[in-house]
Amino acid sequence: MSRRVSAERHRGSPPPLTAGPGYRMRTAFAALSGELARQLAKHGIAQAHYYYLRSLYEQDGLTLVELSAHVGVKPATATGVIDTMAALGLVERIPHATDRRKMQVFLTEEGRALKRPLLRSLEELNKIALDRLTEEQWNAFCDVCDLMVRNLSSSKD
Repeated sequence: MSRRVSAERHRGSPPPLTAGPGYRMRTAFAALSGELARQLAKHGIAQAHYYYLRSLYEQDGLTLVELSAHVGVKPATATGVIDTMAALGLVERIPHATDRRKMQVFLTEEGRALKRPLLRSLEELNKIALDRLTEEQWNAFCDVCDLMVRNLSSSKD
């Protein structure tokens, strides 16, 4: 049986900055995020817009509240981003068919036309990021991330 990681590994002195999970996750995210931004820029897309496009590629016509939940932001934040994306011609807002209070967000032809090249760029990025990882390592990484989220979520109780 494996030993659990102990937060007390560095007794008597604070652990080095690079020893914590936050540092590792932050540096990995920064590398991945930076390369994603470079790939998206080739297509004239801002990184903030990418997450909304991806959600709409999976399910076009989401309401603003649904879209903000998919992306993981507050509706007020999504409103500004969708305004910008509409001005760029990537999306349009259409009144909901049965609820006048709601607006649905739909991809325009221009937004839909970006799907294939954006997904190709993402596939290439993931290929680079996951190079030299085995399937078992990838699955372990996913399990560790999920476990950390559960640990931190349960600590709020």
